[in-house]
Amino acid sequence: MSTTHLSPDELDALLVGVMSATVRTHLGDCGLCRAVAATDRAVVISLERLPRYSPRAGFSDQVML
Repeated sequence: MSTTHLSPDELDALLVGVMSATVRTHLGDCGLCRAVAATDRAVVISLERLPRYSPRAGFSDQVML
């Protein structure tokens, strides 16, 4: 873990439910990292709520020349 704030890898691990005791302690002490982690969660939740896109037949033939 970074001595100042959580690294991008540590923040990504939080999104999949991996949290070491060191990260848990840091989140308890650092409002900035808590805010970043909450924003990351909100973005992922928003993305998961988007409708699935299915391109029309032949789309890949048009863009993959």
